[in-house]
Amino acid sequence: MKNPQRLLPALAAALFGFTATTAVAQYTPVWYDGFATTLTGNNINFEYATRQGGFPVPYLANSPSEATDWHEQLISPGGPSDRLQLAGESSLAVSLVSPNTSFAGTSPSGIIGKRVSLLLDAGALVLGNSASFIQAGISIGGNAPLIGTDAPASHFGVRFIEDNFAGNGNFIQLFDGNANVGNLIPNPAGSGLAYLRLDINDPIDQNPWDGVGSTRIDIFVNDFQVGSFTKGDGGYTANYLALEGSANFNGMGLATHLFDELTVFATPVPEPSSLALLGLGIAGLLWRRRDV
Repeated sequence: MKNPQRLLPALAAALFGFTATTAVAQYTPVWYDGFATTLTGNNINFEYATRQGGFPVPYLANSPSEATDWHEQLISPGGPSDRLQLAGESSLAVSLVSPNTSFAGTSPSGIIGKRVSLLLDAGALVLGNSASFIQAGISIGGNAPLIGTDAPASHFGVRFIEDNFAGNGNFIQLFDGNANVGNLIPNPAGSGLAYLRLDINDPIDQNPWDGVGSTRIDIFVNDFQVGSFTKGDGGYTANYLALEGSANFNGMGLATHLFDELTVFATPVPEPSSLALLGLGIAGLLWRRRDV
């Protein structure tokens, strides 16, 4: 090759033709739930059509019962607290709630969820003086609602832990199904309210849920990246979300977990014509390479 510099303008033109159609895409909130209600109660669907944005989505819950676990809308002094409360008396009482839709572009909504964010507090209120293991988190990419963060099923889970059983303090766990893919990750939020953000993508075709390529998930807490995970072999193909809370005490105790501002964002998936631009650009480069 006599003059490699001649390739640079063609390379720039080819790449610009592709990135101009994809890099400008921005995250757009397309569905959220602020959990704002005017009454306190254990009906988690109360006022869901007015407290949600985008389109109303009913919730499912696992055996909601005041005797075993709680799924409640909270009202604090001064007005709506915009929070969902989950609580359990022991590790056997895991509270789960799930918006009953898949944000994988296949439901009637057509939403391809590329970012999920929420506020959560794993141990917002802890009653009892005994040692405890308190956890709260979210699973995404589930093939059904109400999949726990470490269930033996298709999903990705993020779990926040407050542990004074073994003295591990506040940390984060990551799960691919029931396989632990990240443990004892320091929690930037400590024991306080955390802003969790999951950025989701497929670097090949920008659709992480189509069963082609892979699903990459980057995990941020209070805007600090704490981990990443890539699911290969087509990635995840569904995107049900589930919120989870549980606690285990060495004796009697109760922990309350709070969730707020659950939001799903989307970005445009490139059209086939955009992907074709990249192919044409590369083909042009190869043709020019034969001439230099």
